[in-house]
This record gives sequence, structure tokens and C-alpha cells, in this order.
Amino acid sequence: MNKMNAEAKQTMRTRIITAVVIFVLAVPAVIVGGWFFAALIFVGAIFAIHEIINAVKHNSYPLALHIFVYVMTLSLIFWIFMRHNIEYIQSLNETLGPEDTPIFIFDLTKWSFSSGFEDVQISTMGVTATLFTLFVFGIFSKNFKMTDVTYLFTMMIFLGVSLQSLLFLRYYPQYNFFVTGGEYQPNVIQSGLLIVYVFLGVTTTDVGAYFIGVLFGKHKMNSRISPKKTWEGFFGGIIASFIISFTFGYLIAFFKMPMLTFLTVDKWYWILLLSILIPIIATLGDFVFSAIKRHFEIKDFGTLFPGHGGVLDRIDSLLCTSLAVTVIIVLMANGWKLV
Repeated sequence: MNKMNAEAKQTMRTRIITAVVIFVLAVPAVIVGGWFFAALIFVGAIFAIHEIINAVKHNSYPLALHIFVYVMTLSLIFWIFMRHNIEYIQSLNETLGPEDTPIFIFDLTKWSFSSGFEDVQISTMGVTATLFTLFVFGIFSKNFKMTDVTYLFTMMIFLGVSLQSLLFLRYYPQYNFFVTGGEYQPNVIQSGLLIVYVFLGVTTTDVGAYFIGVLFGKHKMNSRISPKKTWEGFFGGIIASFIISFTFGYLIAFFKMPMLTFLTVDKWYWILLLSILIPIIATLGDFVFSAIKRHFEIKDFGTLFPGHGGVLDRIDSLLCTSLAVTVIIVLMANGWKLV
């Protein structure tokens, strides 16, 4: 067993305290859902976009580009939700008689979070506008090179679909139970169990890998990208995550509170599959963002969370995992047919 020095103990203490604070602030919004969770994603997106832009050392992008990146990335995240609800309000107005008062298109009291989140979609026009606008900046701005075009375009699309997938994981259960006519309609707590399950899997992967790596790690996985990660920590994180997440998913299904209509006790093998894939994908996500940081020669994307870095440092694994789990769930819901 490795001995922990004073610095390692202090770092661990700081990480634990910060993790507890994040947990206390985020969990209520996750459980309640609705506009509270949407607001959490919106605020997190603002910080994440800021970190993406400022990861580049020269940090001399024109103001117009900053504004464009913020606006387009947020539109990619919330596009499906806004489109479906606007179409829904329009359909309601079409059924009104001449004596009825039309519903204002942005009357948020009429909007539904179960509308539109049966899939993760992205606007083709939005993607095209993003790419061509970035090309224009690359041509006419001396501080914005074609490598910057590639970097920002990739990160904007990735952040857009991965944060939209977090919205999917929170709001899809309401749609799933409603459309399939399950045994009962899920309450607020049950509709949030799917995203709690994913959070649990990702978090225990990180925690298990960190503690096992610190205490027993000797064999490096990839020193070029992530010098501190070890094979011992990797397997420790996978085992810890699998045990916790599978136990959680199976028990809530056993007690008649399944995360989705097709994640029941008799279909335990799908819970098993997800519980195995989550820690593997979470580790891959961590490596992806570590590679980006090594490329730009930065230690962390930000300093918002002591001991953890910025928002992207904290949710890098979650972003990749939520996107992958969303794709798998959509395939499951459609009989493993490509949609």
C-alpha cells in the first residue's frame, strides 16, 4: 500500500469538502427537475463555454466570436426543447375558436418538459450556421486560426449534444412512462432516478479510481496524457462503480420503481450492460479532456471548484457518459433499431 504524504491528504480533504458542497447544491435541482434542473444546466453551460474559450492560451478572440459561441452552444443544448414546445403552442392556437384568446408562444406555464425529450436531436441549420460562421472568423480575424475553428466547432457540438443528453436523462422517464402506459405514472422522485443512476455510476468511478490509485496505484495507464492514472485505479473505479450502480438499478426495479419501463427486474441484463459500460466510458471521457488540457498545456480548465478545477474538470466524464447512455437508451426504446 502506498503512503499518503501531507499534500495528498490535504488535496483529498479539499476534494471531499468541495464534492459535498456540489452535491448539496445540485441534488435538489436534479430531484425536483422542471425549470430548476434546466436552470442548473444553463448555469453550468455558461461556465463550461467560458472554460472552453479560455483554454486557448492567447485568449484574444474578438468579442463578437465570444457572443456567437455562447449563443449558438446554448441554442444547440435547448433547441429540441424549444422547438417542440413552440410547435405545441402553435398547435393549441390552431384549435382555438375566433372568440378565444391566443396563447403567447413563450408562455412558459404552457411548456412541457416531457415534450421533445424522447431523443437527442441537433439542428442541421444550427450546425451549418456554426461551421460557416467560424470559417468566416477564421478568414477575417488574424487571431483566429483554422485550428481554432476545428477546436471550437468540435467542442460546441460536443457540449451541445452532451448537455442536451443530460436533459434527456432527467426528462425522458416522464415521456417513457406516459407513452408506454406503464403500471403507473412516475412521481417526481422516480422520474429522477435514471439521471441519479448515471451520476452514481460516474461518481463512484471517479472516487474508486482516485482512492485505489492513491493507495495501491503503481502501473501507469498513459503517462503522456494523464500521469497520475494507474491501472489499479482504473480497475478499482470500474469495480466500485459497477457494484454500486448495478445494485442501485436492480433494487429500485425490485421495489417497483424502475428507472424506465424496460429497465425492470425481468430485464436486469440491460441494467447490467449499462452498469458495465458507464465506468468504462467515464474513464474514456476523463482521458479525452485530459488530452485537450495537455494540448493547450493547462492543468485545469478553471478554478471554480477547489481541488477539482473548473466545471469541465468536474463533469468531463459525465458529459461523455450521459451522451453514450442516452444513445443506448434510445436504441433500447426502439428495439435496437437505428433511428
